[in-house]
Amino acid sequence: MKAENQQAIKNQIAYIVMIIRDFGDEYGLTPRQSINYLRHHKALDYLGDFYDVEHTLPTGDTIRTLAEISKQNGGFLS
Repeated sequence: MKAENQQAIKNQIAYIVMIIRDFGDEYGLTPRQSINYLRHHKALDYLGDFYDVEHTLPTGDTIRTLAEISKQNGGFLS
């Protein structure tokens, strides 16, 4: 059971890292800028909270959702 849980955590981390990079690519940000932007505008919290659903959706949908959440929290990228 412990090994399964560790693998699930590794999968979640890998997914979040991929989304952070893809978000940055979409908006011309470095990975560091992307994670700082998403963290500052509460979108990274959303991604962690709703990983179970978001990882089943197309990446583009997730990136658009993160951009909208960021915008609702003072972000300027769209």
